[in-house]
Amino acid sequence: MLGAVPNLRPLIAAINMTAIGAVFLFDAVTPADNVSVCFAYTIPIVLSILEGGRRTMAYTACAIVLTALGSFIQPPDDRISLVFVANRLIAAFTLCMMALLVRYRLAIEAGLQAMLDRQREQTDRQRRFIRMLSHEVRTPLTVMDGHAYRLIKRGPALSADEVQRRAQTIRTAAARIDGVIASVLTMSAMGTEQMAPTLRPVDLRTLLDGLAQAASEGGTVISCDLDRLPGHLDADPLLLTQAFENLIGNAIKYAPAASPITVSGACEEGEAVVRITDRGSGIAPPDLPQVFTPYFRGANSRNVPGAGIGLHLVSCVIAAHGGTVSLDSRVGQGTTATIRLPLRSPSTPS
Repeated sequence: MLGAVPNLRPLIAAINMTAIGAVFLFDAVTPADNVSVCFAYTIPIVLSILEGGRRTMAYTACAIVLTALGSFIQPPDDRISLVFVANRLIAAFTLCMMALLVRYRLAIEAGLQAMLDRQREQTDRQRRFIRMLSHEVRTPLTVMDGHAYRLIKRGPALSADEVQRRAQTIRTAAARIDGVIASVLTMSAMGTEQMAPTLRPVDLRTLLDGLAQAASEGGTVISCDLDRLPGHLDADPLLLTQAFENLIGNAIKYAPAASPITVSGACEEGEAVVRITDRGSGIAPPDLPQVFTPYFRGANSRNVPGAGIGLHLVSCVIAAHGGTVSLDSRVGQGTTATIRLPLRSPSTPS
């Protein structure tokens, strides 16, 4: 596919304008009956493909005007005959058809390019999925195999506490695999069904405060400033719970154990705005635009378990409520997730 050639656009535009001018001058100095010269206007129309079709219709309109103007410079036998006018009209019609063919060709090319981009994205997603699965499943399997081997080889010599500890490690590893499978199944369901939230009045302050208290039971210090949030908004409590659990869980996973986490909220311009801030490792600038992509895991997540699905799920849930989610992050300083939810019910969940 040719497509647009950005580096050559100014040169191609200059060539096209020169060609239009040259054809008009040639039309002006040749006998008026020589209508065939008007078909040379198709040259800049076709070359407009190399400009990405930006000026196709402009070149065509200019060529039609000059074709009509040329009929008055040297009219045949001091009058414009019906045959002469018909020939000029045929030339103008041909130019229009050529322009439509060029636009049709560019539309086909754009469709093929979009299809190719989707295929590349799907291939990249599959590669990320395979990398994620190989890491997130192989690691706990290795742990399970190692502890099971020791239980088999040294079972009689191990104390009851040691057996219990190794059995618990195996169960934890199995739970990790189960979590990865559950995440993949959730992602699969999201890909085949439209996420339509069941709206009902939700007390966002109570929901967030409950999630923060539950997360604090593990020893993490989470401070809340939620008094400025609205009394309630129309949302799906289960989906919102899942989304905010992911965000708070990410803040805990990527922040040091003693690092505080802040959950704050307020009303801003007809929206409920929730910000979750941590003081963790932060996200590298090249990774930031891709964090909502399924199965993508940035450089800061190499030693952190996960399937790379959580933030994508969050973006889908928030979008289904007509809201937005964004991340502001600096390496070594932390990350702030900002969620904006409309106070009115979304008219068309997606």
